[in-house]
Amino acid sequence: MEPAMPAGALALMLPVDPEKIVVGDIITFKPSWDLDVTVSHRVIEILHDGQLLFDTKGDAMEGSDPYYVSAENVYGKVVFNIPYLGFLVNGALKYINTWWGFCLMVVMPSVILFGSTVMEISRSRCVRAKRMKNWQKRQRWHKKAYKLLA
Repeated sequence: MEPAMPAGALALMLPVDPEKIVVGDIITFKPSWDLDVTVSHRVIEILHDGQLLFDTKGDAMEGSDPYYVSAENVYGKVVFNIPYLGFLVNGALKYINTWWGFCLMVVMPSVILFGSTVMEISRSRCVRAKRMKNWQKRQRWHKKAYKLLA
C-alpha cells in the first residue's frame, strides 16, 4: 500500500457497512486465498453479481488482486495509519505472553509511573512546607518590626 500506507504501519480501522464502501476506500479484509493473514488494499471496483464483491489492489502493485473480496470478508475501512508502529506492536505482542515479557512491558512501566508519581507528590509537599516555614519567618519578623516601631 505504499506510499499511502507504508509496510509495517499500524492502521486504525473502523467497522463499516459494506454497502457504504466506495471506490478509492482502503478496506481491511481476510482474503479467500490466504486465511492466515489480514490485508488492507484499495477498492478499485465494486460488483453486484448476486452478492456484493470488491475488486481490490495494493497501491504498489501493478494489477488487481487475483480474487474478488466478498462483503462477508470485509472487517472495516482504514481511516488512519501510523507508519512503522505496527512493527513495534507486532514485536511486543510476541513477547508479552511470556513472564519476562509481561514484566518488561507491563510491570516495569507501571512501577516507574507509580514511583514517579509518589516522588512528585512528596516533592510538592516538601516545597509547600518550605514555603510555609519562610512565610512564618516573615510574619515573625513583621511582628518584631511592628513592636519596635510602636
